[in-house]
Amino acid sequence: MLAYELRVYNATSKAIVTRLGCHQVPFRVKQRDCVYDLICLPMTGLDLILGLDWLSKNRVMLDYFERSLQFISEGSEGPVMAKGYYLNSVIINSNGCECQGVMLLAANVLGKKQSLDRIPIVNEFPEVFSFDIPEFPLSREIEFAIELVLGAGPISISPYRMPPLELTELKSQLEELMSKNFI
Repeated sequence: MLAYELRVYNATSKAIVTRLGCHQVPFRVKQRDCVYDLICLPMTGLDLILGLDWLSKNRVMLDYFERSLQFISEGSEGPVMAKGYYLNSVIINSNGCECQGVMLLAANVLGKKQSLDRIPIVNEFPEVFSFDIPEFPLSREIEFAIELVLGAGPISISPYRMPPLELTELKSQLEELMSKNFI
């Protein structure tokens, strides 16, 4: 138990209040054993929030562009890189004093690798659900027809306005399909 009430503000701007803490908890980041006093937060999807004091004490450099951690060792071994983490910052308010922290999400970094075999229906049809389609399927004769109704005209539909984020995602998907000569 903490001797004070701790308020943490995350991206949703809602305060998370806790008094629970764990002393000297061992954890591992990229083959590096660490021990730290942790504070328990009622949040899902987060593994660990490391403060700037821990990062400086353990000589860690953050590269937000590469989304990696770099442990600077004092020996001649050179720096140790840890990639595949999601880095974000949070504001922590304790007894009226605000301090900055770094949110470290290690989703599936050390866990089992995702595979199609673990999904119940998908594992029955691996040839249908492949991650990458290398080329067009072979030409096959398929009997398919759309029967038209006599006297029917084209349907008039107003143009669809797409949000900018969806438009950029669609453009990137189209460019990928064009690079594979699907379009």
